[in-house]
Amino acid sequence: SFYIGVADAPAGEGSAMLTLLLEHLFGARGAARLEAIALTSNPASLAIHRKLGFTETGPVDPAQSSGLPAMGFALHAAGWEARRRAVSEALSRRLEGWENEL
Repeated sequence: SFYIGVADAPAGEGSAMLTLLLEHLFGARGAARLEAIALTSNPASLAIHRKLGFTETGPVDPAQSSGLPAMGFALHAAGWEARRRAVSEALSRRLEGWENEL
């Protein structure tokens, strides 16, 4: 679980964090499948999961999401591998932009 609690976080920060996490879990840790939950009230979180290749698995029991409406997602290693190159290239470009801003 991760949450960016800063209102003025740079655009793309959530995607960058999740991409690095996916790289670690599918690469170094050898995960076969990951599951995620995103609150339906957070369209940015829903979009990030879809953009990175997660597929919706359906609404989540509110007991699993602090009583709030949420959507479940899943991503298999093969699905990540299919998206990995394009996502990683986009992340590299974004990180270069952040370095230039510092």
